[in-house]
Amino acid sequence: MNKGILYKGVYCIYNLTHKIKCASLSKYLTALCETWNGAKLRLAAKHAGIVRLKSKSSLIIEGELNIGDNFYGGKFLRINLFSEYLGQSFSPMLTIGDNVSFEDYCHIGCVNKITIGDGCMFASNVFITDHCHGETKISEYRPAIRSLYSKGEVNIGKNVWVGDNVCILPGVSIGDNCIIGAGSIVTKSFPENIVIAGNPAKVIKALILQE
Repeated sequence: MNKGILYKGVYCIYNLTHKIKCASLSKYLTALCETWNGAKLRLAAKHAGIVRLKSKSSLIIEGELNIGDNFYGGKFLRINLFSEYLGQSFSPMLTIGDNVSFEDYCHIGCVNKITIGDGCMFASNVFITDHCHGETKISEYRPAIRSLYSKGEVNIGKNVWVGDNVCILPGVSIGDNCIIGAGSIVTKSFPENIVIAGNPAKVIKALILQE
């Protein structure tokens, strides 16, 4: 496994190997993160599970990252947990359950709290965030130097299927077993067992479990 690099106080891990046992990865990364910037990283190894990350993946860990068994991340997966930004302080926590997969070019940004349940599947180019660069009442037009603002936590239930090019925005809860159609922008919460789609996303139909 390639070693991480320390860049401006941020611990970055690039080009992770394709298969890594959870226990050994947890031990290796936790030691480095705690030594360098006090981050906490825990990967479950309840069933000797496997964490698989394709090439060009990157993790920026300045908070608490918990990943369950049998995790898969496609190429160019970005997981960013930020504890500081322009003088602001955050305590980010990202929890990913067992048997979760992300296809290529997905991005998770966290300064507050994001929870993803067991069995979720994410297609390519999915963006999940619990924050944005400022509110609509601003004192500065340049986005990069506006304060970060979190409307609330993001909670994604179990067995949620998320299509290509979906954006899941701050303060959203998605119930178990939901299907989110490709290209959807999810701006509000939805209950379990439904299909949602659109910009902004709305209910399309209910799921019917066949006996």
